[in-house]
Amino acid sequence: MNKNLLFVLALTWVLVSCTTPGKFVKVNTKNDCEGTGQVLIKIGYGDSYLEATPRATAKRKGEIVYKLEPRKSQPSGIDYSTVVVTMEGKRDPEDKWLDNSAVAGPGNNKIFVCVPPTLPLGDYGFNVTVPGVGTIDPRVAVE
Repeated sequence: MNKNLLFVLALTWVLVSCTTPGKFVKVNTKNDCEGTGQVLIKIGYGDSYLEATPRATAKRKGEIVYKLEPRKSQPSGIDYSTVVVTMEGKRDPEDKWLDNSAVAGPGNNKIFVCVPPTLPLGDYGFNVTVPGVGTIDPRVAVE
């Protein structure tokens, strides 16, 4: 009985740690950036609500995946799955590689940017803007 419980707890820990937003995962798995690994940045939004993974860690030639999570059935009646969300580097031109924009609707399952292979190590800031809601400014640390 104790072995089964220990196994279930260990498996749960592994599954949860592999999907933690902001953590660089799949270090040895090829990505769409001609490198390996990826980091997930979750962006949630709705009426008077905007949040994002505050700090993420990435590697050169890594993949940063933006996961848009609009709230459904908002009191305002706005369908946030049709709103264009913009991610934009804060400094020009150092952070422009973080730029992207997308709608969370069907067919946009993977919205991502590639970390340039020669990018200097350090912190990079960007703004996430949702029209009618606001702007938030998370960071990516390239190690």
